[in-house]
Amino acid sequence: MKFLIFLWFLGTSEGGALFKKALWSRNSPACCQGDEVLSCQQFQLDPDSLGDDDLYLEPLNTTLQFQGMVGDCDHSYHYGNDHIDFTITLQTQTGDAYGHAMLDDGRSLVIEFCGEGIHVLKELDMKSLEEHEGIDFILEENS
Repeated sequence: MKFLIFLWFLGTSEGGALFKKALWSRNSPACCQGDEVLSCQQFQLDPDSLGDDDLYLEPLNTTLQFQGMVGDCDHSYHYGNDHIDFTITLQTQTGDAYGHAMLDDGRSLVIEFCGEGIHVLKELDMKSLEEHEGIDFILEENS
């Protein structure tokens, strides 16, 4: 799959920008492959912006407000606004991050680490994913 990369610029007054700059690649990374992937954009992540009161997401042209940390984890961040709920977890030892944005129009976007400093922002086809049935496991403690 070939894909276009858009240039994302820093310097907005709306808050720290999560995406440093777009990377250019003739071929999409393996993590962009799959029937459930509607779009996939490669970028460099700016981990220093995590924890800021405001976080600007250039691909969505929106600013999210910091809602707090996720649970007791000091590396998982929750942001949101009236239209987007966004969580992201940063692995501080390696610099890789994984995130999920749920938009009020039903779209689902994920940030995924693909190796070698590459992150991607993918839009997933939720209808395709609904066809897959998940199995939940509940471990019971022995009393």
